[in-house]
Amino acid sequence: MADKTAILSVGIDVGTSTTQVVFSKLQMDNAGGYFSVPRVAIVDKKVVYKSEVYMTPLKTDVLIDTDALRDIVAAEFRKAGYRPEDTDSGAVIITGESARKENSDAVLKSLSDFAGDFVVSAAGPDMESLIAGKGSGAWQYSMDYHCRVANLDIGGGTTNVVLFEDGETLARGCLDIGGRLICMNPQGIITKVSPAAAVMAQAAGVSVSVGDRCDELKLTAVTRQMAAALNAYLGVGTKDIDAILRQIKTPGSSDFPVPEKVQAVFFSGGVADLIYHESADTWAYGDIGVLLGRAIRESRLFTDFQKMEPGETIRGCGCRDIYNDDFRKYHYLFR
Repeated sequence: MADKTAILSVGIDVGTSTTQVVFSKLQMDNAGGYFSVPRVAIVDKKVVYKSEVYMTPLKTDVLIDTDALRDIVAAEFRKAGYRPEDTDSGAVIITGESARKENSDAVLKSLSDFAGDFVVSAAGPDMESLIAGKGSGAWQYSMDYHCRVANLDIGGGTTNVVLFEDGETLARGCLDIGGRLICMNPQGIITKVSPAAAVMAQAAGVSVSVGDRCDELKLTAVTRQMAAALNAYLGVGTKDIDAILRQIKTPGSSDFPVPEKVQAVFFSGGVADLIYHESADTWAYGDIGVLLGRAIRESRLFTDFQKMEPGETIRGCGCRDIYNDDFRKYHYLFR
């Protein structure tokens, strides 16, 4: 006899660029019976509150502002009408470049007391790829249509890629390609050029440095080089940039063999909004996200494959139960 239980779960997602808090009611079903091993699964999920998307607060390029982040989360608990003790389960997940900040462990510890039975994790690039691919709908689509599907989750600092076929995960990988690898202030002066962006600029044959005034032609050349790298990653376009791909491979990510016969591509992550829906203001976010979205839309990634738009892009994942052998338990992950 199945035993069904409803629980309140909260997800706190701290990404390179943005942070969001989501509350969901989960219907849990133990189908194991009284005399067998419990088999617990999420059979229904309803999002009951979703916060606005905040810019992840930083003290410096290498430090997250822990106090400001706690203030954001505490305020969202109040807005949602819940207390930390009301939650039964949840996850604090730190992703992208935020997971490489010097105080990322302290941030996770600081946020872990906002709910009861929490999974607290720096997800790691391979797990991020899987979470995003399941949340965007790419995994389900591969099962429903018995085809090979790629999901590219393009955020502020990284692009997580996963390849599914008939619900099976064929490959996962990650590149340091994102919308906030080059940033500028309201006066149009460049304030940040990441190492990966510098590699892309050199490959594009342009010079981009902190203190320079924004040059749209130069930055367009950089983002087109980023798009070319993503094309090559999925086996289309330029074939001679393996050395560049090695330089911008995200630390800790798996090797991603060049796939064959990809039939559909999903885009998720913050930059995905700018791929599907172009912004009229090139510098709207103080970074190269708009230019990167435009470069991808003009590339073969957008013309050679069937394009599928997920229901949500900035936070493509709702609540998912993903079994991860590294943690040996179910994670209720929000993204």
